[in-house]
Amino acid sequence: MRQATEQEKYFIFKTRQLMTDTNKAKLEGVIKAFGLIHDVDPSLSDKDIAKFESIESLEQLRGDTDPKVFLESITMDAMKAAGTANFQNVRRSLNYYRNWLDAKSV
Repeated sequence: MRQATEQEKYFIFKTRQLMTDTNKAKLEGVIKAFGLIHDVDPSLSDKDIAKFESIESLEQLRGDTDPKVFLESITMDAMKAAGTANFQNVRRSLNYYRNWLDAKSV
């Protein structure tokens, strides 16, 4: 079993977001089947979940703005507002978002 790619992890993340009390068992089955079919570990770490939540949050803020223009416009403000304690987390989130945007444009 190999480690899931970022796209596979994002699929798992989005599928988990669809879970309700009524469909939880079915969607867990879909995720397990996906893992077996693609020979990947379908579990997500807390770091993966936080990364995808950050990406989705930034995407909601972006709206229809060009992705690269949006990223440039928020980078300095985000770094200034981060403060010493959160600086590494903000920088990591922005890098995840940049990589995610680059992967989407390919």
